[in-house]
Amino acid sequence: MSSTTTTVTRNGDSSHIDPQQATDQLLRSAEQQHTKPLWTQMARLNPPLPNPKCVPYVWEYEKIRPSLLRAGELITEKQAERRVLMLVNPKREAPYTTDTIYAGLQLVMPNETAPAHRHTAFACRFIIEGNGGFTAVHGRRIQMQRGDVILTPTWNWHDHGKDGSGPMIWLDGLDLPNFVHYPVHFVEHYADPRYPAKDVDTSASPIVFPWSRMKAQLDESGDENISKPYLRADGSESI
Repeated sequence: MSSTTTTVTRNGDSSHIDPQQATDQLLRSAEQQHTKPLWTQMARLNPPLPNPKCVPYVWEYEKIRPSLLRAGELITEKQAERRVLMLVNPKREAPYTTDTIYAGLQLVMPNETAPAHRHTAFACRFIIEGNGGFTAVHGRRIQMQRGDVILTPTWNWHDHGKDGSGPMIWLDGLDLPNFVHYPVHFVEHYADPRYPAKDVDTSASPIVFPWSRMKAQLDESGDENISKPYLRADGSESI
């Protein structure tokens, strides 16, 4: 059977049109109007199953820590703004730790200030190591304690600092991958290194989830393996 289509014009003339040629002409015309046919990309844009690009991977803190401390010797706070080693998924580029989350290990050394800024992305910090560190979030200075989770809501001025000796290290988590698709993320820098702030009671702050409180909940259970959600003091979800 021939694939050629015959078209009869109004004046009675007939012409032969190849369907493939007609389709190619259609696609070229669509391209000129900055449009594309969905039907040629339906399977790619609407896959039958989830198709994550990142792969499972384990970052070992004890192996990363020496490089982070070395960065503290070589890279000044002014050079870095944020002295962080990003956790980059082997199958992707930064900012992807997973397909939806960016993470990095941040270091602040004694008497340093990670200068104040604010940004569209939401952030949280899981404190890993050190004493005397603090984060100041929109005018409230919070002392960091090992195991605490501290939130930095979107568009809040914040800076970090360290008093006393030894390093302060924590894990940053941000929703930066979302802003690859929604390009509305940006950072504004404050005029001074530190945003004006006063000390607050860490245990009473709505953006702090103390490890002491979480540890008590975990210790109450006799199970060998258990997980607990981070909740506010009133029992509501943290996010």
